[in-house]
Amino acid sequence: MKGGFLLAFDPDLFEQPASVLVASGGERSRGDTDRVVQIPAPNGRFFTLFADLPPETVWEVREGPFEVREGAMAPDMSLVHACPFECADEVFVSDIVARIAEAADGARWVLDGDGALWDAEAVDPTRLRL
Repeated sequence: MKGGFLLAFDPDLFEQPASVLVASGGERSRGDTDRVVQIPAPNGRFFTLFADLPPETVWEVREGPFEVREGAMAPDMSLVHACPFECADEVFVSDIVARIAEAADGARWVLDGDGALWDAEAVDPTRLRL
């Protein structure tokens, strides 16, 4: 599945974007945990945000090299918190993460599949690699 990571310094990173997604028509998972939220994309695909970073993917967030895209100020990657996401629609991802960033109290970044680091408000869907 295609995807990337939503990053922030906020240790409770998941709750703010989850609220934005639910307010935009998304749904939280049901059952023992509500640590996943999903919203349908216009083309029938979905954007799925996970609260927990699997241990086997920590290296993708902590280690580089990273390519910082224009307009982004690179955070200290040892201090960021990350929520992985899955989506195969680059345009929808850029739209959804911009909405999340606009509603946030602090900076949000996106780390894509090529190790490119984007300011979440300025992701270029034509260059984003999921």
